[in-house]
Amino acid sequence: MYKEIKQNELTNVEDTILLIVTATDVETEILHSKLRAVSGEEKILFANHEERTYYKGVFGGYLCIHLQCDTMGSIGATSSIITVREAIRFIKPKVTLMIGIAFGVDDKEQKVGDVLVANSIIPYNFKKITDEKSTIRAQAVPTSTLLINKFKNARGWDYPLDSRKANKIIAPVFSGEELINSIKRRDELTSFNGQAKGGEMEGVGLYAAANGQTEWILVKGICDFADGNKDKNKDENQKTAMLSATSLCLEVFSSFEAFKSIGLNPYEDKILDILSRNKKPSEVNKVLFDLYNVEKEEYYIERKIDELILNCLNYQSIWVHGKSGRGKSISVIRNIIQNSFQSISVSLANCVGFGIDDFFNEIYIELSSVLEPDCKIDVNKNHQKTIRKINLLLEKHFPDKTIFILIDEIPLGNDESFKVFTKRIFSLFISSSLVNANVNIKYVLSSIYSPEENIEEYQQKIRSLIRFIEFEDWTNDELTLLLTLIQKELDLKLDNLINKKLIRLSKGSPRWIKKFFKNVYILGGITTLNIENAIIQTTSEITV
Repeated sequence: MYKEIKQNELTNVEDTILLIVTATDVETEILHSKLRAVSGEEKILFANHEERTYYKGVFGGYLCIHLQCDTMGSIGATSSIITVREAIRFIKPKVTLMIGIAFGVDDKEQKVGDVLVANSIIPYNFKKITDEKSTIRAQAVPTSTLLINKFKNARGWDYPLDSRKANKIIAPVFSGEELINSIKRRDELTSFNGQAKGGEMEGVGLYAAANGQTEWILVKGICDFADGNKDKNKDENQKTAMLSATSLCLEVFSSFEAFKSIGLNPYEDKILDILSRNKKPSEVNKVLFDLYNVEKEEYYIERKIDELILNCLNYQSIWVHGKSGRGKSISVIRNIIQNSFQSISVSLANCVGFGIDDFFNEIYIELSSVLEPDCKIDVNKNHQKTIRKINLLLEKHFPDKTIFILIDEIPLGNDESFKVFTKRIFSLFISSSLVNANVNIKYVLSSIYSPEENIEEYQQKIRSLIRFIEFEDWTNDELTLLLTLIQKELDLKLDNLINKKLIRLSKGSPRWIKKFFKNVYILGGITTLNIENAIIQTTSEITV
């Protein structure tokens, strides 16, 4: 997940940097899971500079440098004030963002996972203490007006929690050196400033180091309520809080225009662009279609074999065969639709475990349900009788016409059952050509295995009636065209290294490519982690 580089490779003169600061290991772990590698790299980069370790990646639409404070709190040699000050001096960021976890102040109005966006920091350790009471003396320090505006207007943000969506709370936040887990102490703080909606330990150091040097803001998810129950479901609550806060920050920093006024420019990512947030599932599914219709023609990759399919359909029946996921059925259906051929589709997918005679009954039942839906269907257990009934039915309804019968999803392996089926289906083709003089019946079949080796000597006539067409693996050039089309229509761009990896893993299957992109969307969008997880998921789902 990480690759070490030299400190002088951490930044370039032309880079504009988003500096991200975290305080705990769980915050860092979750943040790093949402970063993606910079162009040409597969891992997050890191470099050592003096006493600090800096990580480099892409967060949302921006190049970022991240570091973690070695200790919680704002005061001390490894706390936020020193850490952030040194990082700003070294990195010279345009924006400094602290993401993490905090406590809330009202467990009735707030929930774990709600996100505090500090519009000001209230230091609570600077106070006057008398015999009667203590009083906070430090003034609240406002955070960046520009950043507050961008977070306020992140109206499309939607992060689901268990029973509801997370809330975005823009308000003052307490900050100090105490790890508060006492409802009495918490309520004492809120009595100083009733507008504050939470508290944490690093914000004071952030503002002391960043104020006047860079735009800065603190965004933290609520993980507890400082009421004595901090350790209850601690790990789970902290993860929920950090994931929610990070989600909101990603929403804000995925805008390519929001920060140009301060010189924070989007990262020109040569590997991939941010997933278009304007694409609806219906639009995605249209591009990554499994079933063809005319509305999807613009997303169809026409291949040389399509010309052969059309030429054959004009003169004879066809049987296409080849590995699953190579586009056999889609190509056939597309050519039939595009050329306005009259057709009826018959799926044998429901015939798993059936006897071969039952397959012919299913063909007859499917045809009858389309052509004579109100008639009672008389089922036979003899395939020869069923074949005669199929011929009579088609002759009755298509006098002096051409009709294409599509038979798909044949649930048979390359075994004796498949041999028996092909021999009997050949009988149907031959009898149709002999019996139905007034009807031009063309059959179109699709299977994984080749039926040619099952042709008997007495069935050689079948070769004049039907053309056997093998669908081979898609070539690398064809898969490249598919990848280019998908990325263009979905406003994505993957680096050639990733495209080549997808082509290699797909092993000639366009279905694998489409399923990969669907899995990326299901996982939440284009990130390095999601790409790798989508590859694993797709490989487990589709055999190529």
